[in-house]
Amino acid sequence: MDCLNFRAVSLLSIAEKVLVWIIVDRLQTAHEPIISESQAGIRPGRGVVGIIFNSLLQQKKDMRYL
Repeated sequence: MDCLNFRAVSLLSIAEKVLVWIIVDRLQTAHEPIISESQAGIRPGRGVVGIIFNSLLQQKKDMRYL
């Protein structure tokens, strides 16, 4: 196999990629107010690690009041 003759595979043309980004941006803007605050993982700024950390802190607080 000749590594010097390598080309990346593009599945979409540039125009299609631009159209996809426009649609994705509009969908994200439209669905953000609908999703509850407890949803995390795939939302920007709402990672799973942060949610787990906050849950552990809340459990620790709750344990003090028992």
